[in-house]
Amino acid sequence: MKYKDEMVQKRVLPRRASSSTRLRETQGIEDVRLSNSHTVSMFYDYLDNQDINSISLLIKARFTERFINPIRNSDMHGFTIMAICCLMIESIQSFREGRRESENVQNVFQRFLEDSNSFNFSSSLAISIYSGIRNGILHQAETKNGWKITRRGVNLVDEQTKTIDAVLFSSILIKYFESYCSELGQSEWQSDLAQNAVRKMKSIVRNCRVTL
Repeated sequence: MKYKDEMVQKRVLPRRASSSTRLRETQGIEDVRLSNSHTVSMFYDYLDNQDINSISLLIKARFTERFINPIRNSDMHGFTIMAICCLMIESIQSFREGRRESENVQNVFQRFLEDSNSFNFSSSLAISIYSGIRNGILHQAETKNGWKITRRGVNLVDEQTKTIDAVLFSSILIKYFESYCSELGQSEWQSDLAQNAVRKMKSIVRNCRVTL
């Protein structure tokens, strides 16, 4: 799978965690489930073994349970499908770029729609979808700027009528994600793709801790 202009961050490859470091980082959350079939403790086993394939399976399970199954297993309204897709886009891009948080969300969202060959939208269209659909749904519980959502499965986007098809959009996005997981699982441990995913996953683990 090709991904144009993928952001490469300056990084230092993490060393294998010592037993004391692992205890400090996982104490009290070892059994927290990152997916139904993967715990924090299991994730650290994967890190110790530099097992990027198992980490890719963890990520795939996590997304499938939270995002993909709800889309596939119900007669869901197009509005709800697009809300889930917007969450998926930001999360996928965070894994690709190793982002701990989604700073500059518009840039993250726009970069995904412009650079991924699955969509390859123009800059103006990506910005319009971000503002009218992503921001409208997540902040106002409605689309904005005249955007409409359909489920006809005929035309992905009609820029003239500002119409987007949730069924087609989600289908393309899911295929993109599955391709990403396959690429990640076959990547080298030292690669940017693998280390960015590890960085994001470790950030998720840190968020499992209770802070006062």
